[in-house]
Amino acid sequence: MTQPWCEFAERCSVTLRPSNASVICSLLNSLSDRVDRMSSRQLQAAGSAARRLLAFAWEQSRRDTWLVTWALRLVCRTFQSDPQSSAVLLRQALRHEHMVHHAFEEMHWIAHELSPVILLNPEFVEDVYKAAFAHTETSDSPTSVSGSRIFDLTSNRRQDFQGALYELTQIYPGFLRQAPSHATRALISALESYTATEHPPMGDDTTEHTFNFEGRRAAIRPDYSSIWGSGMHVAHDARTLLNEFENYLRELSQKSDEAGTRHQVLCVVVGHNRLAAIWRLLLVVGTAFPQTLGAEIRFLA
Repeated sequence: MTQPWCEFAERCSVTLRPSNASVICSLLNSLSDRVDRMSSRQLQAAGSAARRLLAFAWEQSRRDTWLVTWALRLVCRTFQSDPQSSAVLLRQALRHEHMVHHAFEEMHWIAHELSPVILLNPEFVEDVYKAAFAHTETSDSPTSVSGSRIFDLTSNRRQDFQGALYELTQIYPGFLRQAPSHATRALISALESYTATEHPPMGDDTTEHTFNFEGRRAAIRPDYSSIWGSGMHVAHDARTLLNEFENYLRELSQKSDEAGTRHQVLCVVVGHNRLAAIWRLLLVVGTAFPQTLGAEIRFLA
């Protein structure tokens, strides 16, 4: 990649117009395939241009979906150029008001590009999970899959958003292994949203019961997980995250040298979880591995 390409990318960040935005987007798309071969200056330029392109696309009164979705992907691909600025900009896509109108279009592409971001900014990834699983898309309004005027394939808003949740469930095992504390908090939030929507508490079931866990105050409340906590789950459901969390706990509990990681996870559960489903899961896995996790959760007895 030559120096003029880098200089052109820098100029793109300050000369965007509706007439040239798509051309600049195509150029940045070509550059983004070579992020690992960019110099520091080139990466900074490409990242700056990508962020400016996304901000520009969002500012337009007439929304260009193609430009917005590609700009989102480009900001994710150049995230390492400036993780803080990239996260600040992308968090605009996680605002409730924004998601009501655009989550069905945008969240899939954020999720699709999210894996490399985990090590760069796990807190942002956690926020993506929280926002996505808290959002409910009920509209069946048709959407275009192919964009072709001759033979157009269609979907609908609800299905498109479910595709985004499916992407997030697919990368969740990697999220757990790379950032277990953030991924555990994401799970708790996703299950809280699921139970609030699908199994809201009734009457006295809102009461939380507190107990001592190794000198720390923990709490539990009914969540009806005896109904939904086992059996077949759809792939875009928060319950799938719970299944992956169980697999991860079993994996950790097989290894005596993972005590530190198990401690991280337990600290998050004790500090943030109120759901019976997760406490039950700890008991199930602890019973299966009494020498590791079982000994570490003995306070639950």
